[in-house]
Amino acid sequence: MSQSSSANKFRVITVHGVNSNGKWQEEVAEALKVFFNFEPIKYNHYRFFFGTELVFNPFVWSTLGALLIAAIATRFVRRAGRITLALAMIFLLSFIGAYPYRSWAVKTFRIRLSERFKKGGPPPCLIAHSFGTYLSGRALRELCWSSFDRIVLAGCVLEGSFPWESLQGADPQRFREVRNEMAAKDNVSRMAAWLDRLIPSFGSAGYSGFTGNSTCIHNVNSANEVCAPCATAKARAVVHNIKCEELGHSDVFLGPAYAVIYWLPFLWGYDPAAYRYFLSVCFEIKRATGSGQKEAMKKNYQKLRTISWGQSPARSLDEEIRATVPSRQKDLSEDELDKIATETLRFVLLGQASFDDENAPDRDTYVQCLNIYLAINAACKKLHPEWES
Repeated sequence: MSQSSSANKFRVITVHGVNSNGKWQEEVAEALKVFFNFEPIKYNHYRFFFGTELVFNPFVWSTLGALLIAAIATRFVRRAGRITLALAMIFLLSFIGAYPYRSWAVKTFRIRLSERFKKGGPPPCLIAHSFGTYLSGRALRELCWSSFDRIVLAGCVLEGSFPWESLQGADPQRFREVRNEMAAKDNVSRMAAWLDRLIPSFGSAGYSGFTGNSTCIHNVNSANEVCAPCATAKARAVVHNIKCEELGHSDVFLGPAYAVIYWLPFLWGYDPAAYRYFLSVCFEIKRATGSGQKEAMKKNYQKLRTISWGQSPARSLDEEIRATVPSRQKDLSEDELDKIATETLRFVLLGQASFDDENAPDRDTYVQCLNIYLAINAACKKLHPEWES
């Protein structure tokens, strides 16, 4: 429950892509600000020319183009052959100039990223989109001081062979887990593979996914599907390619609700589909209780006690409660276990109600109970305050 204060919230760095002012960064921050402190990184290098800056330096072609137009207008250059030659030279110089322009963007990003890391504290989480995934990937690969907790990649333009496994093998603290959202209609990420010879590490992972050892990288066929291999494993795979069949390059930002449904549980370390199912059982218990359906309420309550919420390692609510209580209290009676489970359910529902009502009393505190671990801790603290002594 201590995460309710701003000083104790985990940090999340967000990085936008090309042809964008990063409006989605503010939308996600607004939706999840009660849980995290957001630190957006913005840059203007690829904002105004639809991403053509990746291949042609805008300062070169705009300046030389203006000079050519002036030369033609003043009849200094008149012959078609010379005009064609001038256009070819502008094309070539703009193409060559794209490299220092991109280096400038990378340097700017690294300076702003380093400013975030100067604050100290545990590694932040990261949410990056499009070219922001390229900038973040290069930083993670080339800067030994850059490390992140959990990483969300949307519209990813990194190469499919990006060395996630070797990075973590060399230093397990570089990152904990990666969620790569693969949009089936993402033609931008698909075309990014064509630029791999021009831009190092560029690729179409946002369309075709990351490749590698099956113990390190798992493929999930839907954003609403639980990763089956991880559901019963002692530890989750470090990279998940999540297929999002109906989405395109920027459609992933369908609004704040998307961040709440899919990104919030992941940033907590939960499988979003399993977490959402756990919540649905909680809500069904509330509905059945309110409508007087005692059998449905009992059935769903018993189910709630036996399922996980996507945490790792996967454990039922009862198992997690037993693992949470102090060692001297490991031999909980069934009656005591039932009381803690019931109180945990109450705190989860209170957390959802507080999240839905921005004017709820002590909202910043109670909304944290949507994190099931914190709901269990709150339940234990209320029923047994002496356990903290």
